[in-house]
Amino acid sequence: MYFDQRAGPVVLAEAHAGWEALELSPLGGGTSLGLAAPPDQPPTLEGDAASMLEGYLRYWLERDCFLAAVHLDMQSADEGNVEETALEELHAIASDVIARAAVRVQLRGRSGARLQSSDIELGIRATDQDWLDRPTWGSRL
Repeated sequence: MYFDQRAGPVVLAEAHAGWEALELSPLGGGTSLGLAAPPDQPPTLEGDAASMLEGYLRYWLERDCFLAAVHLDMQSADEGNVEETALEELHAIASDVIARAAVRVQLRGRSGARLQSSDIELGIRATDQDWLDRPTWGSRL
């Protein structure tokens, strides 16, 4: 879910061809804003887009909830170490940011094949809350 200068928040729902964006109504239900197909290859990050994404991943490394989620994942894993698990988590976060940035770009009428830093920012805004809501070892206390 994210806000996109609309009356209601926008949510991304799975659709047959990729993702459908829906604007939620305060009275219930939603209005379709369009469909976006998943990219068939990773988009190119132009200009400062890669630096912005790296900065966002550094921000995640500094968060207590990131380490708590990694710790919880490791408790249920049969093998691996902290570094491997943390890298998998960072890769998943980056993948979500890039995919959602590409979707938001497509929904605005552009191709998602080339992403700028402003596009990555939109991807971060459409991703951040999902990763904050993950269970951690603290939620087991």
